[in-house]
Amino acid sequence: VSGIGGCFEKGLEVASVVGAIGGFNPVSDAAGIVIGDVVGATAIMFDDETDTGGSLTSAAEAVILAGAKEVYACSTHGIFSGKANDRISSSSILEMIVTDTVPQAETTGLEKVSVITIAPLLGEAINRIYSGQSVGAMFDGF
Repeated sequence: VSGIGGCFEKGLEVASVVGAIGGFNPVSDAAGIVIGDVVGATAIMFDDETDTGGSLTSAAEAVILAGAKEVYACSTHGIFSGKANDRISSSSILEMIVTDTVPQAETTGLEKVSVITIAPLLGEAINRIYSGQSVGAMFDGF
């Protein structure tokens, strides 16, 4: 599920890897209108950056109201400013996974938020640059 148009392509990639149904952007950014059939589905939402959490949590609620059985969320950059923590904590999102591309002190203690590190990815990229190997090849097969 892509609540924001820019993450639609990433959603399609993940859907093809896990064998899920993909190919549509079920949430209209402007009105929270769900486009497509999500009844009984497990929705996995993608966002490149989660700042206040308003768009993501609104999209999650729209998908639940349209019949999805559960919602998970992923965000590359979890900024979590303003009321983001409260919004995510009280939303229908069961778990939100973010990376540590920005410090995640704000998410400490939030049961719904899991942080994964990008340190091994950065280390491998540095090693490849240093040894003259392809950095792009790290992502072959994804």
